[in-house]
Amino acid sequence: MRFRVVKVSDLDAGLLARWKSLQSRDPALGSPFFAPEFTVAVGNARDDVEIALIEEGAAVVGILPFHCGLDRIGRAIGLHLSDFHGLIADPQLEIHVPDLLRACRLVAWDFDHLLANQTAFSRYHRVTETSPFADVSNGFESYVAAKKTSGTQIFSQCGTKERRLSRDVGPLRFDVDSHARQDFETVLKWKSAQYNVSGVDDVLAADWIRRTLQNLAACRSAELTGCVSMLYAGDKPVAGHLGIASQGAWHYWFPAYDRDFAKYSTGLSLLVQMLKSAGAGRPSVIDFGKGDQRYKEQLKTGDRVIASGSVELAGPLRFRRTVRRLIAGVPGSRELRDFVKRQVHGRVASPHK
Repeated sequence: MRFRVVKVSDLDAGLLARWKSLQSRDPALGSPFFAPEFTVAVGNARDDVEIALIEEGAAVVGILPFHCGLDRIGRAIGLHLSDFHGLIADPQLEIHVPDLLRACRLVAWDFDHLLANQTAFSRYHRVTETSPFADVSNGFESYVAAKKTSGTQIFSQCGTKERRLSRDVGPLRFDVDSHARQDFETVLKWKSAQYNVSGVDDVLAADWIRRTLQNLAACRSAELTGCVSMLYAGDKPVAGHLGIASQGAWHYWFPAYDRDFAKYSTGLSLLVQMLKSAGAGRPSVIDFGKGDQRYKEQLKTGDRVIASGSVELAGPLRFRRTVRRLIAGVPGSRELRDFVKRQVHGRVASPHK
């Protein structure tokens, strides 16, 4: 087994075809985040993307795209844009992960949405969580009936607000795949406003993220298709969603809505419309992504297990991180951490002075 590192510009037709072939062998890799188009879109927006190729003989048997910073710490491709990541390979492939890191000249590889069933990384898990999804492959009506039987009232509540919105503003219309640049910009504008109101960092302010999303919105392939969906009341756009889809899954990614219509829960109506259109020429599974929001719990039909953690080679970085993790579990850890930091840097005055 050999390891080789290439850049996005080195991905010729043969490598791209091999990537797609490896992805197709494992249903767990059906998410568009594992498609080569996702890595290419990110790599065309940033210059720190590298791709590890795992080779046996003349054949590429595994692929791991990652970001490599000046600190030589590898991070999952797409950083916080990525809701799933991991090794693109046959599920039975066995690798020695530290050897892979050394070949990539990395001191660590950090992950936070790794598929937990990738056993090569199991020993490096620190936390496992669930990422819910809704499967409507048996039809929307059957899905709704099952949810109502389990006690979910979200559809009746949503219907009441939709009727009120239609009466107050205009009849509802859903465009599942808008190609208008204006709709793309509208969704991002609403999402930025939502971040600002919520007091969290606006990830869309980063130029590379904007360029990546533009690249993805224009992508059309079996493995990854960008999709902007819009909900209208009359002629007024009231909610929208920017997502990516493959043949197997549609990822619920950047939902947003016009806050002037918040009382009508237009964001929820948009999601219900997406669920209604799933399976009708669209993927029958919608991945909601990690998170414990109430609507995800009410609408999900299952969960995927994902892991957070880090592979760290022996050295100063692993020592510092190990000490930091140990300190974090001690009462008064912040004060202890600051004390250790001062000790390490030799800036501690004698307690007698």
